[in-house]
Amino acid sequence: MLAKYLLKEEGWNEAERLIAARPYTVELAVVEVASAIWRRVTLLGDITPATAEALIDCLLEVSDKVLRVEGQGQYLKAAFSIAVERGLTVYDAIYVAQALERRAALATADAGQARAAMELGVEAILVR
Repeated sequence: MLAKYLLKEEGWNEAERLIAARPYTVELAVVEVASAIWRRVTLLGDITPATAEALIDCLLEVSDKVLRVEGQGQYLKAAFSIAVERGLTVYDAIYVAQALERRAALATADAGQARAAMELGVEAILVR
């Protein structure tokens, strides 16, 4: 969802609205978004390195001033169990585990992740 917002991908307006609510996320999200930016520069070639650098600056600012970023270690055991039980990667399951622990909704662009969250009783907001 954060990548949609920064990269102005389809659904970015909805992502912006959700981000404005100051959601919780894990540190992993920042690295995953940086990787999405890297992919756009190196593999797709549709943004320049200078644009990517500006996006990284924006990512750091949003993660520092808007989002409530937590370490993922506290969610790792639960995430691993969720990943095994629901067929998710641990990367995806960590966000579900955080939402479960915080009794919060999960905003995601991943339908499989949303489905697994809902199966566990987590409200899922699928951003398309």
